[in-house]
Amino acid sequence: MGVLPTQNPAVPPAPIPTPNGVATLTVVVGATRSVPISTTARLPTINVAAVASGVSAGYGSDIQPAYGSWVAFYPLIHVRFFAPPSLVEDPEHNSPNRFALSSPSNVFDFEALDIYRFPGARGGDYASTWQSEMNTFGKGDNITSLVVTSAPQQQQVGAYQGNIGQFHYYQRDNGLQISGTTWVGQVGGDEAVIIYRCSPDREGVLDGEFGQVIATIDFGATDSFGYGG
Repeated sequence: MGVLPTQNPAVPPAPIPTPNGVATLTVVVGATRSVPISTTARLPTINVAAVASGVSAGYGSDIQPAYGSWVAFYPLIHVRFFAPPSLVEDPEHNSPNRFALSSPSNVFDFEALDIYRFPGARGGDYASTWQSEMNTFGKGDNITSLVVTSAPQQQQVGAYQGNIGQFHYYQRDNGLQISGTTWVGQVGGDEAVIIYRCSPDREGVLDGEFGQVIATIDFGATDSFGYGG
């Protein structure tokens, strides 16, 4: 199991709204079927087939991310994906194991995404590891009363097995309730953790935006290119 640091998002520039506030995505698996991801489904099931190289099927597939999405890439943990337009990089909170993105405010239209990778850590695909990571996350400086609202269930991301579940907590400094989704999985010899969370005014797009990230993420990226090639 990896060890998550405490969570305290920085304040980056203002977000770009999606059309009508709705994020949409369609993933074509192979050449035979599409998997629409609804913004209203509480736990989207995205079992994206892996290409021969082991990279997620997002690359070269017919993916339609939310309007204004951009290619996020962090070489220290070799991840690349389509980030929703409401997020920008949060370099103050990056580390050798963590890629952080967030929105400008922790009160209005708040969103944050953290992706962790712990080299050599095993057991990332166990439900008990998901729970352990949530226990660690709940000890963050600005987090109180964390409750798991949807227990971990199996969710494949690309070629990698893991578990997905949901939670909410309150920000200690202002009492705002935050909801989120976490995926913890085993990526080769490493454990990976994806935590996406938002304020109540963004809950309507949480599932779609999280679905976009896990449907397009490449855990073996070496550059910021690769979409539509």
